[in-house]
Amino acid sequence: MKAIFLSGLLCVWAFVAQAQTTTVTGLVLDSASKKPLAGATISILDARGEQVTAASTNANGEFAVKLKLTPQLKAAFSYVQYASRIVSLSQVPGEEWNLGQILLSFEGAAMQQVVIQGRKPPVAMRFDRQVYQAANYANATGGNGVDILRNLPSVSVDASGNIQLRGSSSFLLLINGKAVQGDPAVMLAQLPAANIENIEIISNPSATYDAAC
Repeated sequence: MKAIFLSGLLCVWAFVAQAQTTTVTGLVLDSASKKPLAGATISILDARGEQVTAASTNANGEFAVKLKLTPQLKAAFSYVQYASRIVSLSQVPGEEWNLGQILLSFEGAAMQQVVIQGRKPPVAMRFDRQVYQAANYANATGGNGVDILRNLPSVSVDASGNIQLRGSSSFLLLINGKAVQGDPAVMLAQLPAANIENIEIISNPSATYDAAC
């Protein structure tokens, strides 16, 4: 007799649990325009505020969440730049529970303007040369042409101011396209860094340039 009573008790418990399972549906809209909010998040929270399950709205703002109702269950609705809203799920509905329209209010700050600032890349790679923008070397501000060369990866300048290009002191210096006679270090030391726009290192000079290049 005792075994029969326990068996009946278990059957009743399974029936009640099944009756409390429901599908919560609804529609999430913008409160002002009444347009659907696609991708809005629906989080089902228990009495401790912990998430039980979650879902999101489709392209039409519709959602459907299947869950097992427990006491003090809540549904939290959220969307980017919108005020969140919490709906209590305390009543016991049927197999489907339609919450109707859930209206969310926009609260994000409107973007006043978008400013796009363009600038030249610090290094421009061409088939026969590398072009370095002198303005990108702030540590040479107030210095001279030699100070800018110290920043270039292919150039080395020793303590005496001697310049080497890729480990060699045999190179041709051109200023505004014209070859400079004399010591390149002396000429560049007399040229303020602020007056230099860019520096070109020509790795594959054409016949236009002197063969010593």
